[in-house]
Amino acid sequence: MENIKSIVLILLIFLTASSFANDNCILIPANFPSIEQCCKLPELIRNKIVKNCELDCRSDENPSCADECYLKNSGIIENGKVNKTAILNEGQINFIKEIISDAVDKCENSIDGISDAKSRISALINCIKKETSKECTDFKTRKQCNETEKYFEDCMLQKINCSLWPRRFLSFKLTYCCAAPNLFSINLTKNCGKNCDTAKDYQKCFSNCLYDNSELIVEKSLNKKAVENALNENRYDKNVDWSKVYEIAIDESSKYQKEFINGEDLMKFERRLKAELRKRCIDFKGEGCYGIKKFNKLCPDTIYEQNKDKLYN
Repeated sequence: MENIKSIVLILLIFLTASSFANDNCILIPANFPSIEQCCKLPELIRNKIVKNCELDCRSDENPSCADECYLKNSGIIENGKVNKTAILNEGQINFIKEIISDAVDKCENSIDGISDAKSRISALINCIKKETSKECTDFKTRKQCNETEKYFEDCMLQKINCSLWPRRFLSFKLTYCCAAPNLFSINLTKNCGKNCDTAKDYQKCFSNCLYDNSELIVEKSLNKKAVENALNENRYDKNVDWSKVYEIAIDESSKYQKEFINGEDLMKFERRLKAELRKRCIDFKGEGCYGIKKFNKLCPDTIYEQNKDKLYN
């Protein structure tokens, strides 16, 4: 009997703890800034329009002058209706247009029955920001937003289905988001470009120049140690250590090529090497790359095999 009581007690403790953990993900903790405050949300009215309207309305006694000016010049509300096209054109920040479009569809009735310009703009923008923040693609780099970002990752991104490439990341490819090391130094590529500027076949001249001056090929064979040294030297961020992925990336890139006869062979290897490094990306850069970085972390075995066409095309 005592054993049964103990088992029941353990189950109750487990269920209570599980319930509490789930409760933590229902609402963002009160001491955290909201996702709307920390997410890099789309600018629905450009700063230039805001500044011009404020300047034009400085001496105007109409308290709604600036708001009416915003509406007139942004075009986000026309004839009392939400203008989705104008909003999509304005929302140029790092947001996927499909996300903004869905938000507009959900918010187009938020201005019904509101007559004054200020309240209409406020209602529409607040609604769109609330909806878009649910699928945030990037967070502000403010210290106070660190916990909010962690909450978002732990409680919202964990729901990602790893068998699907999330729609929110479709516009961002690893070719843009991954700051993989370069095989050739900037100085070498500049010099070869300058030397081949007047060549009849620029591409052939350029690739052969890299072949002859990079010291990566010895007797038509790839010098893997020299490749590692070159990659290490040509990192975008010297504080990021890529060394643990060099060997496998180089081996995968060179296994189909026994000899390196000319610059064209070396360039083929360089393209494959870039792709292999991006598959194992360690350093993500660029506006809007937050999402792909998180998906890469949560779904490491899925991101490459099932989505190569989206990543590298």
